[in-house]
Amino acid sequence: IRAAFLFLNTKAVYPRMGFQSYYAAAGISPDSLQMGPLLQQGRIMNQAIEMLTVLKIAVFLIGGLFLLIGVAGLFTPEEFASGLGLSLASAEGAGSVRAMIGAHYLAMAAVSFFAMLRQQPVLLLPIAAIESVMVIARGVAAVNGEFGSATAVPTVIEVTAAVVLFTAALRLPTSK
Repeated sequence: IRAAFLFLNTKAVYPRMGFQSYYAAAGISPDSLQMGPLLQQGRIMNQAIEMLTVLKIAVFLIGGLFLLIGVAGLFTPEEFASGLGLSLASAEGAGSVRAMIGAHYLAMAAVSFFAMLRQQPVLLLPIAAIESVMVIARGVAAVNGEFGSATAVPTVIEVTAAVVLFTAALRLPTSK
């Protein structure tokens, strides 16, 4: 702003001078004017790098959450099922929770971690799709009157996970 003000004032005082003379009269070197865009570009690059870092951390956190859910489903299926409002009618029900929930979430955690460590974010797309279908299933449940206050938090987590994973898959750089 100071440079623009000085430039305009010197233009009024020295109307017949060339641009270089305006800069000299204002006390501004042409080199300093060229650094402005470079510094701004550097600041934008730093912000982009920070956003990518935040996105990677978010994917690791989501992978950690998947890991916790998977371990709980695999090793404590009865407690996990009761936390979801389900009761297991037989021992086979515990095996089903282990296989369909525990193993499923452990695999999603492993792929999330693998995708970030190997810099292959496209691998996050199937996990994001799974989370998106879960959100659609929550919508169907809500339409059928099967949505309660206990399902609000898991739904928010699923929506957040889907958005973060889709964003990471599309925005993070891939190693070659």
